[in-house]
Amino acid sequence: MRSDSSNSIELLGGVDWSFRDLNNEGVQSVHWYPATFISAIPGSLIPILAPANGLILDPFCGTSTTGVEAVRAGRRFVGIDTNPIATLIAHARLYFPDPNRLRSLLQEDGVLWTKGTPKKARALDHPNREELLRWYHVETYKELQGILAQISTIHSKPIRMCALAIFSSILKNVCSQHRHWGWVCDNVRPKLNEISYKPAHVAFNKALEDYLTSSDLVLKEMARSMIPNKRSQIRNASNLIEGDCVREMKKLEGGKIDLILTSPPYYGVADYVKAQRLSFLWLDDGRNNSLKYSFSDFEELRKRETGSRSFRHRRDSFETYMHYMQSFFNEAHRCVKEDGFLALVVGESKARESTMSSLLVCADHAGFDLRFSSNRDIKVTRRRLMAKVKNEHVLVFSRK
Repeated sequence: MRSDSSNSIELLGGVDWSFRDLNNEGVQSVHWYPATFISAIPGSLIPILAPANGLILDPFCGTSTTGVEAVRAGRRFVGIDTNPIATLIAHARLYFPDPNRLRSLLQEDGVLWTKGTPKKARALDHPNREELLRWYHVETYKELQGILAQISTIHSKPIRMCALAIFSSILKNVCSQHRHWGWVCDNVRPKLNEISYKPAHVAFNKALEDYLTSSDLVLKEMARSMIPNKRSQIRNASNLIEGDCVREMKKLEGGKIDLILTSPPYYGVADYVKAQRLSFLWLDDGRNNSLKYSFSDFEELRKRETGSRSFRHRRDSFETYMHYMQSFFNEAHRCVKEDGFLALVVGESKARESTMSSLLVCADHAGFDLRFSSNRDIKVTRRRLMAKVKNEHVLVFSRK
């Protein structure tokens, strides 16, 4: 164990983990995603628990809140997630594209137009047109179809993925279901008299500029902190893996990770795949060679989503969830260095079976010692998204 391990634990005790006045902003707010933790948590843990240029793993990385804070602090990062929409968003947050290049590629043939619909949008039709028109006004649908058609012409896959993530980010705001995201998650389509036109091109242009501005801001912050901020260096410092957490962790070389920092799915609280229903609908466009989604993929992913809100209805859901978490702890113990740390942000809903004591038992069985624990309050606005989870626990373990 590092000689400064005790000092690190003492430093954790001086942090107010509730971060009451902070929200995710800038590149961390690109694209909405359910139940993400506030960036100030990894932003505080990483400098204390991971050495300079250390390797950080987030096995439930979602949209890579941890990854952005890792590269911002000059660390290396590996992220794993089973949801392809999450890894798409994570890629965009971590890629830091050249603004002029991305703009020029999207302006060809007129994605960044001010009015009207490009010819390409009228020439093509989406395989899911009938279902999409239950969510979107026909003119909004045409504009979205035009944007997607233009994005598909970008030959560079990394840049195309950034553009797809921005496209995905506007889909809820320009649809006609104006209620909370949970209505989309549960497939509650708008009524016919609620269908209204939303200018998709305006939303896309704004989202694109916000994304490029916030990405550049991270680079400027890194420069002020004397952290290497060349785009190529940052891209080489991070690696995203799409797949099952435990299965992909088994492929990693043991004893190489300085810090595992993650927030596992809270039992029975959020539906991550279903919340991105509109993105799955749109990205099954029949022409995109980099990302091909279908209803079967959507349903298969939803069924495999251990610990989700829908998952709780299964008779053995709690036992299955805890068995999976035991496998996670076992792999975490194998992957982390002898002097490394495992940091978790965990929470539970009063409406669900309690998991906290069982998770601590799993960690103990895997060979971890609990070194630090702190409760943090969750803002009322965020509780609404997570089945009334009122607080979370920040837990830090070391190997026994």
